[in-house]
This record gives sequence, structure tokens and C-alpha cells, in this order.
Amino acid sequence: AARTGRMSITDPPLQTLPRGRVVRDAIVARPGHCFVMADFAGMEMRVMASFSQDANMLAAYARGEDLHDFVAKEIYGIRFTKQERTVSKNAGFAKIYGAGIPKFAATAKIDVQTATAFMEQYDSLFPGVKTFMESVVAEVMERAGGDRRKYGYIELIDGRRLPVEADEAYKGVNYRIQGSCAIVTKEKIVEMDALGLGPYFRLAVHDELLYEVPLELAEDARRVIEAAM
Repeated sequence: AARTGRMSITDPPLQTLPRGRVVRDAIVARPGHCFVMADFAGMEMRVMASFSQDANMLAAYARGEDLHDFVAKEIYGIRFTKQERTVSKNAGFAKIYGAGIPKFAATAKIDVQTATAFMEQYDSLFPGVKTFMESVVAEVMERAGGDRRKYGYIELIDGRRLPVEADEAYKGVNYRIQGSCAIVTKEKIVEMDALGLGPYFRLAVHDELLYEVPLELAEDARRVIEAAM
């Protein structure tokens, strides 16, 4: 039901069950089976890097660095703290989800002045990201004929067009990234079905796939999933 094409689950909302022993750990595999969970690593940020073609972001990934560690190191220095890494991570997702400075500040648990200064440094570190975001907004507005009462659209990697309200054109960034992530995830579900894992597929949670496989097949399933994803 999500506009981006990501799978949405309700009644009950199994994608949003709390982690830990209270709820999620109560869901167990059947006797003789185990869960094999596969999660793309930093999928949305990698797609951001791909779309923006930001040189610093692409170079960090090419070196195999954790992007949030890289940001924290560049802004805070090599002795950055866990909290400073969290701020760096929140900044990246604020870009993807179109969160303004006040929302970013609240999520990162920092004041607005500090959040503003941080985002200025983030934009200096990744100028390609800012340029990409601005280009998406301009594209949506152009396709809406410059009329904020109308709709523009963004185009996903499979050619599909998603409508975007012109007065909220910034959402086009999130739609393009999340929508393209959804396409890749669904392609992998189909690919692994063709490789024989279809009967064991149980649930997709954004970019994480859950399989319930017989214990004797667990290692084979893991190898197939790793190779495919």
C-alpha cells in the first residue's frame, strides 16, 4: 500500500513489532526449522551514493568503510563517540527522509543551532548529495508546470513513475530512493524463488528478508542468499 512500492503489512503490522524478548522473540521457527534472516547493508545510503554520484561518499564505500563512521571521523575526529556516530547516522537519514533541521535535532538529541552547523558540514563533505536533492525537487516542480497545487513525478530504476505533490516536492528524494530499494529487494525475492527458496520465504521487512528453512538446509540457504543479495 506504500506509494514507494515497498511492501506494507497491517492487521497485525508485523514489520513494526518491537525488537527483543517482549514481542518479536516470541515468534519462533517450527520444530526442525530455523530462521535465516538476510538484510542489505546500508541499502538506502548506498542508493543515495549511487544516485548522487558524490565522490567522497562513493570513495568511502569503495574503501569498505562504514559510512556513518566515516562521517563522524571527518566531523568529530578519529576519537568520535557512539553518540557522535548516532548524530552522523541521523543526519544521513534526515537527508533521505526529507527531515528539516528541527526534526533532525530532535531525533539526534542535539539543539537546533548544533544541528544547523552539523548539516552545513555534512553538505560540505558530500556536495553531490545536496546537488542531487536540489535536482530532484526542481524536476518535480518542472513536471508540475511550476504549479504547487499540482503533481509532478519521479522516475524509478524500472521506469515507473511515482506522483509527488509539488508543494512537497522534497518528498521526491525519499520516494526515488525507497522506491528503487523496493525494486531491488523484490527482484531478489524473485531470484531466490527461482533458486529454490520460494517455499521457505516468510516475510519482507523493508530491505530484510526472512526465511524459515529446515535445519539441514540452513547452511545451503545461507550460501544461496549471500550469493544472490
